[in-house]
Amino acid sequence: MGAEQKVPVRLRVVGDSGELLSGITVTAWTAGSRVAGFPLDSGEGEIGPLSPGPAKLVISAPGCLTAILSVDIRTTRDGSPADLREVRLDRGGTTLRGRVKGSPETRPESLPERALLRYRGAGQFSNLTVDGRFEFAGLPARVKAGEGTSAEPAEAAMLVLLRGTREVYARDLKLNGDDLDVGTITLDG
Repeated sequence: MGAEQKVPVRLRVVGDSGELLSGITVTAWTAGSRVAGFPLDSGEGEIGPLSPGPAKLVISAPGCLTAILSVDIRTTRDGSPADLREVRLDRGGTTLRGRVKGSPETRPESLPERALLRYRGAGQFSNLTVDGRFEFAGLPARVKAGEGTSAEPAEAAMLVLLRGTREVYARDLKLNGDDLDVGTITLDG
């Protein structure tokens, strides 16, 4: 018996007033690894195709909280797209930002190109600017570095800096409040 055929997935993304959003980015993750990223410019349409089975979809739009959905992608008998449902993104969110620089001994070709923030079994990517800055917007409103309280426990996250697919830096974070600036990260070598 052959491998199951990949399936396109239909999705509709609306704002908190029910209006279709534009500029949507959907990133699919399976088994903790990024599979692919898909633009969804008009707020509704198809992404994929994706392999059947459990997946996490990271759905983001400018000015909105990022949603992470746990889904089970299933094949359809007639080959039509799997229909996930309407996803509502609330306005707002908070931002995590920082900067990366090398020590005087650091070779430019060893500096990272992208940052990855992993949380809730998935993650978001941010390309580093020419001066080494990165930013993750639309994080849940309780994102802040801190210990958390019993009313609002801190959420574990990991900041990873990548050169190609190679990790060059990783740092655990606790997230639970306002905007967060992790400052300047200096890399050696």
